[in-house]
Amino acid sequence: MTEIVSTWSFDLDSKLYVKIDSHWFDLTNFKDHPGGSVILQKYHLKDATVAFNEVKGHFDTLVDASLRDYFIKDKILVAYLNSVSSKNS
Repeated sequence: MTEIVSTWSFDLDSKLYVKIDSHWFDLTNFKDHPGGSVILQKYHLKDATVAFNEVKGHFDTLVDASLRDYFIKDKILVAYLNSVSSKNS
């Protein structure tokens, strides 16, 4: 039997990854957050869905359009973030 060993390697320290509604976003270059960068850093590698949905205005089309720019499409990276996130819970 052959065992496949994962060798995923992503630079998590220099990036800012946040999960909202089961989707991961790379917010590393999102500099204009009205609440500041501290709140984003609080949710690095974590699920921010509840906090995100509690904020009035997060359902605006502008916010939705902005988030699309940061959506992570790389399925391998998403799988890796899910595995790391589950360890941080």
